[in-house]
Amino acid sequence: GGPSRWYSNCIDGKRWFDFIADEVPRFARMVAPLSRKKSKTFVAGLSMGGYHTWAISKLHPGKFGYIGLYSAAVRMDRNSSKSYSWKRMPK
Repeated sequence: GGPSRWYSNCIDGKRWFDFIADEVPRFARMVAPLSRKKSKTFVAGLSMGGYHTWAISKLHPGKFGYIGLYSAAVRMDRNSSKSYSWKRMPK
C-alpha cells in the first residue's frame, strides 16, 4: 500500500484508494458545510495526486463537477485494460 503502490486498494486489505475517494470527502463534509451537489464539488491534485484526481473522477463520474490536474503523474500498466484512456473520459 501507500506511496509504493500509488495508494491503490491492495490485496492485503488496505483500501487506500477508497480512503481517498470516499472517506476523505465524507470527513470533510462532517467538519465543514460543503455542498453535495456535483455542480459545486471539485477535486484537484498535484503529481501523484493529479493521477488520483483523474482516476477518482473517472471511476466516480457523478461526484465532481470540476477536476484540476497539476503536473499529473501518468501510470501505465502492462495490461492495457487497466490503463486509462483520455478518449473514454466521461463528459
